[in-house]
Amino acid sequence: MALQGKGTIYQHVKGKMYVYIPSVVRDDSQFPFNRGEKVNVSIHGNRLIVEKEKS
Repeated sequence: MALQGKGTIYQHVKGKMYVYIPSVVRDDSQFPFNRGEKVNVSIHGNRLIVEKEKS
């Protein structure tokens, strides 16, 4: 089971938004993303879905 943590949403002064993912989650062996990897982001109800970009 993947570890859980509390993240935070930040807005950059230039308008971009960032989601902070705690290192305890990022360092888990089940974390599916690599630094700089392109992802698809969508919203379903009150959930933010982040998925690997399909090639």
